[in-house]
Amino acid sequence: YLAALMNTAGTICSVLFISIVISAIMPLVLYEHPGSTGWSVRSQPSILVTSSEFALLLMVTSVAFVLLIIPFLTTIVYATFMYPRFVANSSKHRNLLAFRFLFFRYNPNRHYYGVLTMTKSLTLCMVPVLVQDDPTTQLIVIS
Repeated sequence: YLAALMNTAGTICSVLFISIVISAIMPLVLYEHPGSTGWSVRSQPSILVTSSEFALLLMVTSVAFVLLIIPFLTTIVYATFMYPRFVANSSKHRNLLAFRFLFFRYNPNRHYYGVLTMTKSLTLCMVPVLVQDDPTTQLIVIS
């Protein structure tokens, strides 16, 4: 049952991955005030970067990354690295079932595509944080 539970949890995490990342990085998407008088959170313009509310948002973002995003990415990287061993050893069949959400969509020779897909999703979500207030550059980076 543990393998089925892990597969279900992995499926849910992979389906909600982009939503989780976007929600986590929302406080990091900022805009500059006219006249260079400061920065505010784009989704909540009343919160200035220098305020205590912004510090709280940064803590929530950090917790989301540490407890959700980084462990999930670490787990799928580990599973992808271990995939050849899982396949070669018949006693590791349970592990293949636990990580079925990661491997079932792709050809066994391309088992690493699941990690590439999640990494690409993370990178696309990070574009508004890394390239702010320049839609043209954001479009170029995304494409």
